[in-house]
Amino acid sequence: MAGHAAEAGARVARFALRVLAWGAAAFVAWHLAATPLSAACGWIAARVIERTAPVEAVRTRVRDREVLFDIAPDYETSRRRSLAPGTRLEASGSALLYLYGVPFFLALVLASWPRGLAWKAVAGSLVVLIAAGAGLAMGVLLQLATSGVLAFGGMAREAFALGYQLATLMLPTLVPALLWIALDWRGVLRLAGREAEGPGDSPGLERTTPPAGDVAGR
Repeated sequence: MAGHAAEAGARVARFALRVLAWGAAAFVAWHLAATPLSAACGWIAARVIERTAPVEAVRTRVRDREVLFDIAPDYETSRRRSLAPGTRLEASGSALLYLYGVPFFLALVLASWPRGLAWKAVAGSLVVLIAAGAGLAMGVLLQLATSGVLAFGGMAREAFALGYQLATLMLPTLVPALLWIALDWRGVLRLAGREAEGPGDSPGLERTTPPAGDVAGR
């Protein structure tokens, strides 16, 4: 029993070291790709805002790794607020605040190295990117709701505030971890010391074989 516990601890420690090593490389790549990642995150956020707020269109651009939003209120809002024709609203947010889940997910999946690594890494990163875009949208919507220019109900403002808190505090770590578990659940079982045989095995996580005495005892 003690031997199994020691072996399990060593296995987890080796996995943690691989996560740290891959994480360092992934965060360097994330830092270098900050501008295009921020642009993609901003585009997703703009689409969410257009479908959530009373606006005609939302345009984005990235400046100094900050996503700037150029927002055109819809006709009804402009009429009620007596806004001048062509009035634009501005908001901004840091996409990187939500995007660090991408290198975290890549570190996890590269450390376990499951079968189908390429498509799992790409698909998981896209899901994290979409979640980051939605989180960025929550931050911008909260800015718009508190500005008083656009008409939002009290419940909407509360929802935006809650979404912003979740997006900044939980989603960048929770979503990558859940995605990794879903995409490599056999590897997770093996890491926990439970065998997971089959075509979905993770070659990056070593298999453990119980001692002969334990097998005979069963």
